Amino acid sequence: MRRRNFIQKSAAGLAILSSNHLGTFGNVTATNLPGTNLIDPIVPFRFYANRREAMLSQLIEMRQRYGLRRFLLTAPMDEVRLTGFPSPQVYHEIGELVRDVKKELAPHDIEIGWWCAPSLRSGKGPFQYITDIDGSVSETSPCPLGPQFREVFSENIATVVRISRPFMIQFEDDFELSWQPPAVKFGCFCPLHLAEFEKRQKRYYTREALVTIFGQVNPQSISLRHDWAEMSRDSLAGLAGLIREKVDHIAPETRISLCQSGSADFDGDFTEAVTLAFAGKTRPAVRLYGSSYSSDDAASLPSTIFHALYSRQHLPADFEFFHESDTYPHTRFFMSASKIKCLMTAAFAYRFDDSLFYATQYLDNPQEETGYLKMFSEESGRFRSLQEAVKATQVTGCEILYRPFGHIANPFKGKRPDMPSNAWINITGRFGIPHTSVNGKVKLISGNITDTMSDEEITSLLGGSLFLDGSAAFCLFKRGFGELIGAGVSPGKGADFCFEGLRDSKNFSNIQGSLMYNLIFAPAGSEGGSFYILQPSDKSEILTDFLD
Repeated sequence: MRRRNFIQKSAAGLAILSSNHLGTFGNVTATNLPGTNLIDPIVPFRFYANRREAMLSQLIEMRQRYGLRRFLLTAPMDEVRLTGFPSPQVYHEIGELVRDVKKELAPHDIEIGWWCAPSLRSGKGPFQYITDIDGSVSETSPCPLGPQFREVFSENIATVVRISRPFMIQFEDDFELSWQPPAVKFGCFCPLHLAEFEKRQKRYYTREALVTIFGQVNPQSISLRHDWAEMSRDSLAGLAGLIREKVDHIAPETRISLCQSGSADFDGDFTEAVTLAFAGKTRPAVRLYGSSYSSDDAASLPSTIFHALYSRQHLPADFEFFHESDTYPHTRFFMSASKIKCLMTAAFAYRFDDSLFYATQYLDNPQEETGYLKMFSEESGRFRSLQEAVKATQVTGCEILYRPFGHIANPFKGKRPDMPSNAWINITGRFGIPHTSVNGKVKLISGNITDTMSDEEITSLLGGSLFLDGSAAFCLFKRGFGELIGAGVSPGKGADFCFEGLRDSKNFSNIQGSLMYNLIFAPAGSEGGSFYILQPSDKSEILTDFLD
C-alpha cells in the first residue's frame, strides 16, 4: 500500500488530507478512507440479482476508486404497481439479498442497508386504501390506520431485519398521505380517518361536509384544517412507531430513517414526529428534500434548497441530517454534476451532516455515467473542509418567514396542494443577499402567510425591520394594520411600465443614476405580475416609483 498526501483548497483555507491507495482502480482521493473522517454519503443502489458478480464488482470499485462505502439496496421497487402488494416471500428474498451482499462486501469496509421503496405505495391488496377528499381511492397506497395493513407491512419490515440486520433502513418519500398519484391529492378521508377525526372533535364530519368547509377560509375552516393535518401526522407517526417496535425486538441498533416528502408540511408538519418514531433509541436520521428533478436550471438553486435550510434550522439539533442529493429519474442523469455539486455545497454550508447521494443510475451497468462519481471524488475534501469551517457557526441574513401550516389559510380547490412559499427567496437568491429562516434582523414576508399569525405576532413584526410584498401588505391592511404599515393598500390592475426609478438617488451613495432593474417589464414577455396601489401616510417615505 502506498501513502499519498492531498492538499485541497476550500472555504476554510488549506486542508491537508491523507489517504491510503487501495486496489488497482486508479487514483484515490481523500474520500472516506480509514482515518480521514470525511464526508460519508449513503448511496442508493439497484442490485440486479441476475448480474450478481457484476453488481458486486461495481460496488467494490466505487469503494476503492471513489471512496463510497455505505449503500442501500433498493427493493422491491415500482414493479409492485403491476404485480400487486408483495407477498411475505418477497421480503424474505430482500432480506436474503441484503444479508448475502453485506457478508460478501464486509471485507472491503462496505456497509449494506435497505431502501424500502416503495413504502405506502406498495400495490393492490386486501386493505383499506388512502382516499382523497373528493372520494377517489388509491389503487396502490394502503391507509396507515388500517389494522391489517399495519400488521402485514410492519411484519414484512421485521422479516428483512431478522434475516439481514441492515445497518440502516431508509423509507421512500411515499410515506405520506396527500400525494399518492394519480388518484389522491389530499388524503386520507377514508372511514378510518373520519372515525378518528370524530373522536378528536367530539362530532362526526362527513367527507362531503369537509369538502365544503375546506374549500373556504374562515375561523372554522382554519381550525379544522389544522386539526386534520395534526391527525394526518399522528397516523403516519403511529405506523412508524409500530415498525420501530417490531424492529426493536430483533435488532434495536438498526437505524430507520425518513425521507421527508414534499407533502410533509401539508400532512401536519410530520417530519419531526415520524423521524422520532422511526428512530427509537438510535440517533434520529432524516433526509431533507431539496433537489430539482429533470432540470439543470441554476437560477432555481436558492429556492430549491430553502426548505431544507428551514428544516435544518427548526428540527432538533441532535438529528442527523442528510441532503437529498438526488436528480430523479434514476435511469438517466438530467442534472449536471456541476449543479448537484452546488446543491451539496449549499447543504454542507447549511451544516448538514451528510448526503443521501444518488451517485449511480438504476441500470444494469450502474457506472455507465461516472460524472457524479468523479465530481464527488474531486470535491469531497472541500465538502469536509467547508463542513468543518461552519460547524460552530449559524446561517445568518435576512429572515425569510415560512410556516409549515401556512396552507390552512388557503382554500382547497381540488388541485394538488401547493405549500405556500416565500417569494422573497427568488429575490435574495438572484441578487446574492444572505438569507436565513431564523433570527434575522430584517424579516421578509410575501403572500398571505400572515393570515396564520396572531395580532400580537404581527404587531411585533411591524415593530421591527420588515419587508412586505404587495399581497402581504394587502393582507395586513385588510386585518386593520394599515397605520402600522404606513400606507393604505388596494389591488391594482395590471400595468405596463418601463422603469422603476429612485425618487431621490442622492440618498444612495452606491448607486449611479436613478433607474432600476425590474423583472416585470412588458416588452420582456414577463407581464402579469400582481400590482397594488399604495396610499402612503404622511409619516412614510417613498423610495421608488413605477414610471411610464
